[in-house]
Amino acid sequence: MNNRELLTSEILLTDDQLKAIGCLTVEVSRLESLLDDIIQVFCRFNDAQKDIFIGRWMIGAKIEATKELFRPRLRAKEKLQSFDTLFAKLNDLITRRNTVVHGEWATSQIYNALIYPPERRTDAIVRHKKKKMNIKATEVMDIVLNLSECRDELFRLYYRDLILKRAKASLRKSLQ
Repeated sequence: MNNRELLTSEILLTDDQLKAIGCLTVEVSRLESLLDDIIQVFCRFNDAQKDIFIGRWMIGAKIEATKELFRPRLRAKEKLQSFDTLFAKLNDLITRRNTVVHGEWATSQIYNALIYPPERRTDAIVRHKKKKMNIKATEVMDIVLNLSECRDELFRLYYRDLILKRAKASLRKSLQ
C-alpha cells in the first residue's frame, strides 16, 4: 500500500470521474492530430512546414482553420448545414474541455469528501470564471463521448469528401 498523501483530485473525484478526465485528454489529442493532418493536406505542407506553421496553434485555431479550408469545398446545402453543425458542436465541446482542464474544481462539501468513500463523492464541479460555466464531474464522460463522435464524423467527411474525391480524380486523369 502506498503511504503518500491523497491528491486533491482523489479527494474531489471518483475513480470513474478521474478516468473520464483522462479519456478526455486522449480524445482531444486524437482530434488535434486529425486537425493537423487535414490542415497539412489542404495546405500541402511537408512535416517541417506543418510544425513551423501550425505547431504552436491552440486547438481552437486549428478547428477554425480546418473549417475555413474545408467549407468552400462543400457544395450541397445539406452537407454545408451538417458541416456547420459539426463545427459549432466541436467549438462548444472544446470550450467545455477547456473548462474541465483549466477550470477551478471544487465540491460543495469538501470536508465530507475527506470523510466519505469515493462512491459518495458525486457533487464535484468545475467552474470557468470568465465564461460563467459550470460542469459537473458526472458530465465529463458525456463530453468525451460527444467529442469522439464529432472526431469520427470529421474523419468520415474528410476521407469521403477529400481523400476519395482526389483519388478518383487522379485515377480519371491517369486513365485519359
